[in-house]
Amino acid sequence: MIVTIDTGVIFQGLYSNKGASYQVLRLLKDGKIQLALSVPVFMEYCDVLKRQSTLKKTGLNTSQINAVLDFIAFTGLEHKISFLYRPNLNDESDNKFIELALASQSNYLITVNTKHFTTNHELQIFEVVVGTPGEFIKYWRMKNE
Repeated sequence: MIVTIDTGVIFQGLYSNKGASYQVLRLLKDGKIQLALSVPVFMEYCDVLKRQSTLKKTGLNTSQINAVLDFIAFTGLEHKISFLYRPNLNDESDNKFIELALASQSNYLITVNTKHFTTNHELQIFEVVVGTPGEFIKYWRMKNE
């Protein structure tokens, strides 16, 4: 199963090992799901995860974050975005996740901010299921356990 993961999910999974975001990262680490990846999305992961505020909140150091990013780069399925799909989301920076989800034919776009992807945009996104980490874990268990 191919998924697109919003940066907030990765942050939350690194911040706490008790929630659904952490469970998503475990599925990724265990090879039970495949991460869709594009250069713009990976660059956002790098930018957010290497911030001093992120390091402080997660309790991780730069080497540990680099190891996470190396894992993502090594295992992620790279997709080149040859078109710009602009649903005019409220947060312009979220468009790159829609583009990746469509280009990779992701089964699921996992985000902590579902409202960013499901309300107040001009185009409807029918091909991709958008849900929270908790919703995804329920979906994954229903399909795989």
